[in-house]
Amino acid sequence: LMAQSCVVKQATNNGNAGQFVCPIVIPAQSQILRITLNVTTAFSGSASTLGVGTSASANALTTANAVVTSGALGQVSVSPSTGATQIGNWDNVGNTDVQIVLLSTNTGNGVGTLTVEYIQGINNAS
Repeated sequence: LMAQSCVVKQATNNGNAGQFVCPIVIPAQSQILRITLNVTTAFSGSASTLGVGTSASANALTTANAVVTSGALGQVSVSPSTGATQIGNWDNVGNTDVQIVLLSTNTGNGVGTLTVEYIQGINNAS
């Protein structure tokens, strides 16, 4: 079991409003087991929701706005929900390494630590 973490911000870090590109890179053929967000500064603005994706697709790991922080501090569990694409990407990230991207519904003051736990290079696909 491997894990990587990065501090993320609700505001932008690469020119796209609300998009935060993490230095987390998940190796090809890995299976994601768990993603959590420890909110240390409450997400603010008209909506405190976000999605978790990759540099290839903002909706690769969750649908848009699927992660609800409730504008409060604490740990939020991230889920692929019931989307076949997202479930498949958790089961096997694909044939190339993927970089994690957080996409907030809007910009604001939110800060947290995003942690991704995975099994590296398992080449599992159901």
